Amino acid sequence: TSLIFIGSCVLVAFLGKADGTVLQQYLNKVNIYGVNCIIVALLAVIPIDGEPLLSIPSAAKQFPWDLVILFASAVCVGGALVSAEGGLSAFLSAKMAPFLMNFGGVGFFIAVAVVMMVLTNLLNNAAVMAALAAMIASMFVNGLIDESTMYIACMLIAVIGDIGVLHPGSSATSAMYFGQSMISAKCGYTAS
Repeated sequence: TSLIFIGSCVLVAFLGKADGTVLQQYLNKVNIYGVNCIIVALLAVIPIDGEPLLSIPSAAKQFPWDLVILFASAVCVGGALVSAEGGLSAFLSAKMAPFLMNFGGVGFFIAVAVVMMVLTNLLNNAAVMAALAAMIASMFVNGLIDESTMYIACMLIAVIGDIGVLHPGSSATSAMYFGQSMISAKCGYTAS
């Protein structure tokens, strides 16, 4: 299984190109996750001696597929939210930049922190981190903030996004953490 994963990573890394042949463009769009999904699907349908190479019921008993599907869906949703076509980064830049610019110095960082804390409890942490970091970078490129402010704000976004994992509704990781029967909500909140 590890060799298949490594092989798919190498395949996408060396052959996937945005401006290459049709196959290279397809590998670039599908990426490593898609190639691995295709491999699993092929293993599940290719029969040897009347049995598929990968029996989904037996694999499901030995591997936490629910966790894989949860993370895969979070990656897909997060990617859609921060893509150029999704427009979340552009929307945040247009709506949030004027609001954040009303605060000076430390107030700017406090406002970024509050926005990050609120959004990580409503949306996927990775998507929020990517969108807000893109917004901050856009503010820097447009000359609204200086370079040091951009770096500090992006570090603040990364730290709060990482800490946000400890809240039940903020990410796939926290959903699994708080969904465990051995961990009570009180224990989870005490740890965070």
